[in-house]
Amino acid sequence: MPVELPRHPGCTDCELHKQADHVGMATRPWDGGVTGKDKALLILGSHPGYAENAQGRPFVGETGNFTNELYVKAMHLDKHADVYLSNGVRCWPKQREHALPGMYTACRRHLNEDIRELYKHYKEVVVLLTGAKVIKAFGGGEGLSTFHQGHIETYGGGIEGHECPVFATHLAAVLLPRHDPSKLSSIHEHLLMVQEYLMTGTLRMELHPEPQHVGSDALDPPTGCPLVSSDVETYGAIESQTVFHPEKSLYVDGKKPDELVLITSLAWYDEGAMHSKTYRMWMHEDVTRLVAVFNTCGTLLGQNFSYDLMYLRRGEFPTPVWNRVAGEVADVLPTRRFNRVLAVWRPVIDLIVVNFLENDQRVERSLKPLSRIMRTGEYSETEINLKAGEKYAGRDDPALASYCEFDARCTLHNYTLLSERIRASNEPDSHRWTERSQAWYSDLLWLTLQWSEDGFRMDRKKLAWLQEDALENIEKLRAEALTMTTHAVINDHGRMKTFDQDFVIGGKGSEPGRVGMLGKALELADLWHDGRVKFTKMKGRLSTGKENLMLVLDNTPLDNLGARMARIMRDHDSFCTAVANYYKPLLTGRPTSKGHGKTKHTVLSNPQDLLRADGFAFPTFNIVPSPFPSSSEDEGTIGGTVTGRITVRGPALQKFSKPLKACIISRFEGGHIVWIDESQVELRTGTMVFHDPVMAEVLSDPTRSIHGETGAWAAGRPVDKTADYH
Repeated sequence: MPVELPRHPGCTDCELHKQADHVGMATRPWDGGVTGKDKALLILGSHPGYAENAQGRPFVGETGNFTNELYVKAMHLDKHADVYLSNGVRCWPKQREHALPGMYTACRRHLNEDIRELYKHYKEVVVLLTGAKVIKAFGGGEGLSTFHQGHIETYGGGIEGHECPVFATHLAAVLLPRHDPSKLSSIHEHLLMVQEYLMTGTLRMELHPEPQHVGSDALDPPTGCPLVSSDVETYGAIESQTVFHPEKSLYVDGKKPDELVLITSLAWYDEGAMHSKTYRMWMHEDVTRLVAVFNTCGTLLGQNFSYDLMYLRRGEFPTPVWNRVAGEVADVLPTRRFNRVLAVWRPVIDLIVVNFLENDQRVERSLKPLSRIMRTGEYSETEINLKAGEKYAGRDDPALASYCEFDARCTLHNYTLLSERIRASNEPDSHRWTERSQAWYSDLLWLTLQWSEDGFRMDRKKLAWLQEDALENIEKLRAEALTMTTHAVINDHGRMKTFDQDFVIGGKGSEPGRVGMLGKALELADLWHDGRVKFTKMKGRLSTGKENLMLVLDNTPLDNLGARMARIMRDHDSFCTAVANYYKPLLTGRPTSKGHGKTKHTVLSNPQDLLRADGFAFPTFNIVPSPFPSSSEDEGTIGGTVTGRITVRGPALQKFSKPLKACIISRFEGGHIVWIDESQVELRTGTMVFHDPVMAEVLSDPTRSIHGETGAWAAGRPVDKTADYH
């Protein structure tokens, strides 16, 4: 018999009970029933939908059917555990966006009660979290892209708590045609881990941390070794590191060139066995041996490899100065020993690229979660929690060497598995990972690395003037908004109207004034009941974002007071964005206060964009979608673009406005900047690749503009070659 879990009809812990037809829905068995296994699998979704609210049972709507059929039945999860279905939020929020973080917290006690009751009947309860909000609320605060699959979380509360293995994946709703069914392969990988654990009670890993191999007693890779995996540990392993570019480490973190890199570990195959070694970068004997390895090996492999290469190339390492007469070392001086041996002639592979090419929908892009998905290695056996502020004891800490070697070994093993998968799945005409593809990505990595090392220069005085001008305009627009507070006007219907609310549109406590001003603008524009009006996801209030402002401006005559209000808010927000996201980060960084009382001090919360004193900026380029989750991570999205474009961050050069671009100057005194914009380059490249005769004819005609023709068609106007329909 299935365990009967309680409903909570009297729950008033959040506001949802006021609108739900069925309050505090009970956890239920899946559609296939239960058969008395010794394990229970509790699948936790986000919240009930319309169908669930109507029937009073979770997982009975469209998403619920997907969960039953594709998650449980297709993966045979019910063969190894009794499956139960529930939601993180137990009442129906009429709009998906209205399931707030606090509501998940309020429902935590219901989950705890379910876990306690299930443990009365089962030896073990395994939890599968689905959806970003549930994962963050009940999975330890991590997003899906960095989630530690199978880790232990304690549910049940107090002394009655129970430890449960926890797994995570996307909501089943993501597979609906109107969402993103391409995530199926990623979901399948997650469910395979759940299946393996239910079957065996563990997750099998290929590699485990080994005693480190350090110094001259350890063997180096053999001469001519075709593939060597490398990993570098910088100063952030033992002290604070706020930036992740070697030049920024010098002028932001105040490090010296000989303090940048602590150790370097290598891993390689020899006669079918994997070997590894760690080189101490403060020992000239180790550095000399490492230089020799780099000189004689074939291809170098790394994870997020441009980072490691830049720190090795920029760092200064001990170099012996020989007394030729005495035949001995006379002195040891720090020099840049790797900027020649690690150069564009050296073939390199970044594991991030191979991971992306094998499965561009896989959210696990960084090494630790990828290694777990691939069953390569278990990092919890070797690492300390750097995110929590933990540090290694010092550069010679054996645990640090073991961790660095494990990184290099996992990188090598992951590459082996991923490249084999690509070759096994390749269509006959695919070029995903041929010799030509490898060479192309190697060249691209060296090209973007050179861009990152060279940086670009900006005119600090001009940038400061732009910031000052923006701040002046912000104050003028705020003052103009306040003058409209009691401004009598004639609205569209010819009636006099006086506003009695202060329209404070910026600064602390400005949200009521912003909502009020936009509300009046929508009212005057006769758009208040328009279905296109947007509301905030968190609280369901009128959104004062760009979409609503443009709704007014695009559908209202210029002389309408509502349009004037929207224009003031739009221009104000544009100037504020420029100051907050560009001018201030480039000139001074983003300051924030830490500590209290006497310990209170100001630090740079985000110095990644900060210019050097001479105006140089040093961004980082991504040749595939970034391994770093985007700030708006929802269902495991990834920063960057999947369109094949190179993206840049720290600062985001591709997002610079025209005034910002005008601040870029030549790195050479008296030099000039040449801007080149290839017109319709994507269309032209695609036309050549696919041999499209129609597009070729259009693009070959210098008198035609496909963008102009498309714009004219969309606007319902005849083509006017003098007009800008872009």
